[in-house]
Amino acid sequence: MQRDSITWNSNDCRLVYVLCLVAFIACVLKKPDLDEESDCTNELNQAIATHEAQVSSKGSEAIDEIARKRREASETLEPPDTEKLEEQRLARIKEVKMEAILKEIAVYGFFVIILFFLSYQQRDLQSFYYTENMKSMFLGKFEKISTMTDYWDWLEGTLLPTLYAAQFHNGTSLHKWWDRRCLKDFESRRMGIARLRQFRIKEDSCSILGLMEPVIDHCRTDYNWFDDDTKAHLPFWKETSEENTTILEERTDDPFVYQNSYRLKNMPYLATLQTYKGGGYVVNFERSYRRTARNLTRLREQDWLDLRTRAVFLEFTVYNPNANLFASAIMVTEFPATGAAVPRTEFKIFRLQSYVGGFAIVVIFFEVLYCCFTLFFFVRSVKKVRKEKCKYFKTFWDILEFCMLCFAVACIAMYVFKHMLTEVAFHYLKKQSQREC
Repeated sequence: MQRDSITWNSNDCRLVYVLCLVAFIACVLKKPDLDEESDCTNELNQAIATHEAQVSSKGSEAIDEIARKRREASETLEPPDTEKLEEQRLARIKEVKMEAILKEIAVYGFFVIILFFLSYQQRDLQSFYYTENMKSMFLGKFEKISTMTDYWDWLEGTLLPTLYAAQFHNGTSLHKWWDRRCLKDFESRRMGIARLRQFRIKEDSCSILGLMEPVIDHCRTDYNWFDDDTKAHLPFWKETSEENTTILEERTDDPFVYQNSYRLKNMPYLATLQTYKGGGYVVNFERSYRRTARNLTRLREQDWLDLRTRAVFLEFTVYNPNANLFASAIMVTEFPATGAAVPRTEFKIFRLQSYVGGFAIVVIFFEVLYCCFTLFFFVRSVKKVRKEKCKYFKTFWDILEFCMLCFAVACIAMYVFKHMLTEVAFHYLKKQSQREC
């Protein structure tokens, strides 16, 4: 009995110790913010006192009147009209749709403005006058050519003096090599060298009527891709052996050896009468006037143009640093089987260097905006496709948006490709840029 009493007393002591410890932690260590509680209590008491003061200031009749009005208001309350709710819901839906449509119009409108800016900043108002200047310098007698003799006379009498500046306007001779690269107006400079490409037809490429065979021994048809001449020849268009043909075909500077489009890196061209391949019998002009004139005289003596000639292409590119514009000229003279000549000219004015001067920052800014818009449309279309799947391509506007996105991505790819080709072209021009003798 005494042992149990001792055990119980010890357990009571431990229990009392634990309770005291918990009370100490709760009261001391917790540290409640008594000030905030007192402030809240004071504000609540103050609000209650103010309300009681307002109520007590009114008489019992006023209080009864307020209670009566509240009872009448509660009695007149009715559930909302379902038709009005439906009208309001539909009106709200229309407002949301209209807001979405206005946002779409704003986004696409801004995108169109960016697109127009990037499209028209490549154009220049001076392009028209530059084209007219090129036509006035090079055309002249070109459009009056009717025979091969006229063509040779135009090459030697009009083209070379215009393409190669010989002296300044005051009669002073040219000594610096960069002045000798100018055209006769000294405003444009030759980029690279000009070249002639001839397309010929095979001998006896058509059949002669039986009645005419006794008096006619040859027939040559119009140009076509099946009867065109692509063999290697000796000067005066003489035939050669197979062994010499293999050797000649390796040459790239022989005007009597055919060069294919792959070697010339050229594409087919649609002229007035026919579509011509990208190759041909090529004559590259020299960098000096004298050597070029000497080469043309030799070719004329060797009958480089004869009765089997069906077309001659003259191609060259010039650059006007004053306007930052390039001009690519393609002057075609077709000699059909019916005789005479059909001239055709094409001057393409373009700009390769877009980032020039302070305006370059504006161009770069709009290009970045265009890429951001394209990325935004792409992400949105991907989300719609993942959500709607095949149903996405059943809506006209979604299909239109998808087509626009494809064109936008294609434009970016072509723009990058254009800059790559520009870098390659300028690298080639710098490599080929050397002093003229």
